[in-house]
Amino acid sequence: MTPNKTNKAPRSRRVGGVARAKIARKALTVIFRDETDPLYYAKDMDFARQFFVSRHTIQKIREELGVPSRSQRILDRLDKMDLSEFTIKELSSILSVKYQNLYKIITENGLQVKADRRPVESLKEYQKNRKKSVPEN
Repeated sequence: MTPNKTNKAPRSRRVGGVARAKIARKALTVIFRDETDPLYYAKDMDFARQFFVSRHTIQKIREELGVPSRSQRILDRLDKMDLSEFTIKELSSILSVKYQNLYKIITENGLQVKADRRPVESLKEYQKNRKKSVPEN
């Protein structure tokens, strides 16, 4: 092995757990200060992986800072937008959120959005409709 290459962990991992939490807290205060930050709508798990801490540590830091949960942050952003102009698919690309997650948030809160060209139906409804449309021999 050459002298320049070592088998050490990344620098952030070599620091103790408390120090990693302090680094994460400092970074999250900057991220959550600005809603236009691309990481503002990131998941707790993504932050945990990035800063090498547990998801629970990120949740505690988020609660200390008074930042709401991810779904609530997304809802706040949706309240500021005119939803009649966008479909769920367009909103998911704007917010960088998975379609299924955004669909769940919108349906749970009864928000009205522009209809998709082909509406999403549940698997049970699809199977019922398929049984009705298939002729019996």
